[in-house]
Amino acid sequence: MCTSAMDTVDKLVTPGEKKLFKRPFLKSTLVLDMNKTIVVSDVEENSTVVGSLPFCHPGVPHRQPEGFWLHGTWHSLSCKVRQFSPQDVTKCLTNRTVHVRGDSTSRQWVERLVKWNVVQKGPGNGLIGPYNSSNPSRGIVVTFNFHTLPIQTSSWFPFEFHNFRDAGISTEVRSMAGGPNVALVLSLCSHFTAEPKHVYSARMHELKSAIQQLHRKYPETKVIVKTCNTRSHRHYREVVQMSDWLADQLNQEMRSILGDLNVAILDVWDMTVSQWYPHSLYPHQRVQDNELNILMSYMCPEMVKNGEQ
Repeated sequence: MCTSAMDTVDKLVTPGEKKLFKRPFLKSTLVLDMNKTIVVSDVEENSTVVGSLPFCHPGVPHRQPEGFWLHGTWHSLSCKVRQFSPQDVTKCLTNRTVHVRGDSTSRQWVERLVKWNVVQKGPGNGLIGPYNSSNPSRGIVVTFNFHTLPIQTSSWFPFEFHNFRDAGISTEVRSMAGGPNVALVLSLCSHFTAEPKHVYSARMHELKSAIQQLHRKYPETKVIVKTCNTRSHRHYREVVQMSDWLADQLNQEMRSILGDLNVAILDVWDMTVSQWYPHSLYPHQRVQDNELNILMSYMCPEMVKNGEQ
C-alpha cells in the first residue's frame, strides 16, 4: 500500500476506532463452554445426499453451506466433485485452451498446473502477464493476464504494464475465439474491495455483455467465474480497505449480475472461511488443490461420471 493510500485510510479511522483493532478487542482468546455436546455425523450417513447431487454445470444453485472439509478434502454440497491427480488434470485439459483472466488468486491455479507439469510456463511478466503456458504434445494451452485497474499492491508497477490496448477483459472477451474446447476462467475480486461498489457493478455489467456476445458466437464455450476468498488482516488499514465483509458484498453483487448467464460460479468462500490454515489472500496449497478439483469437475464432468470418488 503506497504512502498516499495509507494516509487516506488513516483519515477515515479515529484514534478510538484504531484501539478496536488491538488486543483485548481483537484476536482475543475465546473461553468455550466445554459442557456442550457436539454431534459429528459420519459422511456415510450423508451419502444419499451427496450421491444425489447434480454434476457440476452452469446454473448450479448456490447452497449454504457450499460444502465441508473432512480429512483434508473439500466435499461439495452443490455438485459432484472428484479429486483430480495431476495425471487426471492433464487428461481433462488435453486439446483444450483455457484463458485465465483476473487476479493473482487465479494466477495461482496456473502456477499449480506448471508445478504439476501439466503445462510449461512460457515467457512473459510472471506477475500480471500476459503469458502462455502450454503442453504441445497434449494440445494444452493455458493463458493468463491481469484484469487491469484497479490494483492494490505494496509496490509500484510502471503504468505501461497496465496495457490498455484492449481496454481490459471485456473487450478481449468480445473478440475471443471460443468453442467446445475453449474455457474462460474469470476472477475479479480482491483488488476491488477498496473501490465504491458501483465500480465493481459496472465491471460486472461490462463482463455480462461481453460473455453474452461470446456465447452468441460460440455457445459451447465454458465460462467459469471464481468468487472471492477470505484473506488475512494484519493491520486496521487492511480491514478498512480489504475486509472479508467487503469481499462478501462483491460475491453477492457478482451473483446478482452474472447468475442468470450460462456461466458456472465456482464458489470458494465457504471453503476458505472454514479452512484450518491461517487466512491469507493466497490460500494454502492444499486449499488451492481442492479449488482445482472443483474447476476440473466443471471442465470435465464426464470424468466425474466415469471415476467418482
